[in-house]
Amino acid sequence: MPENTDHIIDEPIEFTIKSQAVAGERLDKVLVGKFPGHSRRYLQQLVENGGILINGKKTVSRYKIKAGDVVSVRLPDRPVKLKLEAEDLNLDVVYEDENILVINKRAGMVCHPADRHRHLTGTVVNAILYHCKENLSEGSGSLRPGIVHRLDRYTSGLLIVGKTSKGHVHMSRVIRERWIEKTYLTLVRGHLKPETGSIDAPIGRNVKDRHKQAIGGLNPREALTHYEVIKYLEELPSDGKATKKSGLGRTTLLKVRIVTGRTHQIRVHLASIGHPVVGDDVYGDDKVNAHFKEKYDLERQFLHAWSLKFRIPGDDKDTRFVGDLPEDLQKILDVNGIELSLSIFEE
Repeated sequence: MPENTDHIIDEPIEFTIKSQAVAGERLDKVLVGKFPGHSRRYLQQLVENGGILINGKKTVSRYKIKAGDVVSVRLPDRPVKLKLEAEDLNLDVVYEDENILVINKRAGMVCHPADRHRHLTGTVVNAILYHCKENLSEGSGSLRPGIVHRLDRYTSGLLIVGKTSKGHVHMSRVIRERWIEKTYLTLVRGHLKPETGSIDAPIGRNVKDRHKQAIGGLNPREALTHYEVIKYLEELPSDGKATKKSGLGRTTLLKVRIVTGRTHQIRVHLASIGHPVVGDDVYGDDKVNAHFKEKYDLERQFLHAWSLKFRIPGDDKDTRFVGDLPEDLQKILDVNGIELSLSIFEE
């Protein structure tokens, strides 16, 4: 893996005007002095397009600079040198051989650094670089060595890493050809009926918010989710009011199997049928989320990549891997007297 790689980022450059010497000068003139590699006209266009802000607000090139002004400059396609650091982040290793690694990712951990985000440390990639002594397949690019699939930041559970080229190629094909069974555990609002079902609805980027996904949306792709009820939960909320009136205590524990692997697939699909994932602050129910935060200290979505079943490189039969629930989710099951058995995966 190369130690340094050029990547394109769009994080703004910010600086504060501290010198009285430039007070009263036009913004575009000050910018030319600060960024000599760019023409005055280019910088003026950035100002006009909102790429340069003064104190967080859009401005004009003729703006007269004042001492104390905070200038934010977003230069498109700004290359920077990035070095991915190996970090000891206490990976929970479920399985390992010479070609692949299966880990139980904790919630809050980003899978890999991204060109346009600040997640350059504390990621799964940083952790596996340390675990594997920086020897990893680069089949997914230099920013995501070893990564063959991903989990949302606040989703916990099983994640496969390709340690070698053989492992990466094999697992990429297994996932691409859908020769893998991916099962999740989730808790959703309300009592979902019927007890088994499927959601077959294409998912694309939300046309109003690029950070969200939606049924249909922009450039939708097929998405198929199967679910099965494990347990209906009904409890009184902390204020003691009737559950039927508040609805806060009615939830359903589900086993969910996804055939496709679209971004936010489970969360979007379940929200689309009126049963959003508990704790989901993007597609979920604010009142239900607040209740579970108050009663159980749940700070994120109740969604766990619980089991993976696939054929490891060089083997002729499928193997099932199960990832233990983290404490925050297990606490909710314990309080409600729910014990999970591996028999739930029996055919």
